[in-house]
Amino acid sequence: MVLAGIKVIDSRMVHDAIELARSSSEPYLFNHAMRSWLLVCCGRRGETCSRPELLAVSAILHDLGLTDRYSALERFEVMGPTPRARF
Repeated sequence: MVLAGIKVIDSRMVHDAIELARSSSEPYLFNHAMRSWLLVCCGRRGETCSRPELLAVSAILHDLGLTDRYSALERFEVMGPTPRARF
């Protein structure tokens, strides 16, 4: 797949992550996540990434906690998922 002239990994998991981010996020947040992924890919030109699918999914979904659907009462990295966080 080529996005903004950058060749990126094309897998079912990446497509699913994009769809989840798009359906859960405001357009500005979705666009930020996609730009983050593309910037990471640009920074790695000439380098190989051993887990490009993991890199893609983590970059695309990195701000889902800022959305109404996935917000939590406590910080996830400290407390883990809470009843309000619906995974």
